[in-house]
Amino acid sequence: MTSDKRWQYFPTDAVPGWHTSARDGFIEIQNGRYYDETVPPDTGTQFAELNATGPSSLYQDVRTVPGSVMHWKIAHRGRRGVDVMQVRIGKPDGELAAQTPLDANGPDIADGKNGWGHYEGFYTVPEGQTVTRLAAAALSTSDGDPTRGNLVDSVSFAAGPW
Repeated sequence: MTSDKRWQYFPTDAVPGWHTSARDGFIEIQNGRYYDETVPPDTGTQFAELNATGPSSLYQDVRTVPGSVMHWKIAHRGRRGVDVMQVRIGKPDGELAAQTPLDANGPDIADGKNGWGHYEGFYTVPEGQTVTRLAAAALSTSDGDPTRGNLVDSVSFAAGPW
């Protein structure tokens, strides 16, 4: 992203390791400076917005060892109010399972605009699965606008030890 931009759309191949389910194939990266507000990244200098040109998922496909336990972490924040997303994990060509974060009652991750929420959990790689997809999937936005909301940062997905 150039320094004079507050946010920018990038084609999937310009964001190493990440892909999107967005129909247009673009990923929105932001530096946190909007016209009327400032949103500091959770870590580093940039973060992604799931609802860029429409509701979508950002995902990574990672080589995994069957039977290994993977630890995932993510930071989430609403853009204009409370936005909702899920972490989904599974076989890339199969259905991804919604993950319930530790100490949560269900898989929906909901956060407002005043701070980053931090979530984590564990996933055991099934027998025969040598590539595993971790996806951050947008569910809803505070104002119903499908083109803005669900900010994500600080994503990790790794086998132990932790």
